[in-house]
Amino acid sequence: LTIAIHPTGPCWVSLTVDGDRVFSRVLRTGEREVHAADEEVVIIVGDTATFAFSINEQPGQLPRGAGQVATVTINRDNYRRYVIP
Repeated sequence: LTIAIHPTGPCWVSLTVDGDRVFSRVLRTGEREVHAADEEVVIIVGDTATFAFSINEQPGQLPRGAGQVATVTINRDNYRRYVIP
């Protein structure tokens, strides 16, 4: 699984890949983080309204709402749930 995070505005994000915390910080517009996982990715998002991402180069989706916090675990079995059809 390859996840690319590219927020549309300031957004606090914590990313854990295969059990290892990769980062936990505010990402700004124009920043991009790309990481590959063998097993799973856990994402904690501080504001789903400004969070943008893709999975395996397909646009991703989370429930949206200004100021809404979300925690998701994405793996090979469920990643299609988070991809825009």
